[in-house]
Amino acid sequence: MMAWFDALEPTAVILGLGFTLLAGLGYSISWWFGMVSSALYVIMAWLSGYYLDVVLNVFYVLAAFYGLWSWKQPEQNTFKVPKLPRTQVFLWWVLPAPLGLLVGWLVAMIPTASLPLLDGMTTFYAFAGTYLLAKKQKLGWAIFVPVDLVMAAMYAYKDWPLAALHFLLLTALAIFAWMRWEKDGKKAN
Repeated sequence: MMAWFDALEPTAVILGLGFTLLAGLGYSISWWFGMVSSALYVIMAWLSGYYLDVVLNVFYVLAAFYGLWSWKQPEQNTFKVPKLPRTQVFLWWVLPAPLGLLVGWLVAMIPTASLPLLDGMTTFYAFAGTYLLAKKQKLGWAIFVPVDLVMAAMYAYKDWPLAALHFLLLTALAIFAWMRWEKDGKKAN
């Protein structure tokens, strides 16, 4: 692959870790880090034929704009976000699965697709988790813990070792952020 391609992965990893750490601490600048990291992953995934990774990371770029805007709203300046009702929590955990399987099944028809069913599942759960984080709902972090673990294994399989390490570290940061938001939410309420 091209020489500049080799610099994309470590740069995307560093910026992605910066996003997760800064978001976990509640800094809106985190969304800029996520935006650039995801844009780099779009390029890497496109050049590698990982089409759902392209879709997911285009979504992340767009979600970063939304997250940045959302976190700047006056009602989002604290962690006083109301807790989700149990029925909504249940739906956020269940609904991404059939959507992910359906899209994964469709992508499996592309001969060069890599791990389409897992890719579909992680993509839709990541959509849900990102939306929830933009709304400052700690459930987003809970969703990202298993998603990041699965993605670490997928990237190891795809031979992107730094991305695999990135997602292992993201798992730890998601646990940290989940606990931090839980603590900050209790203090604020």
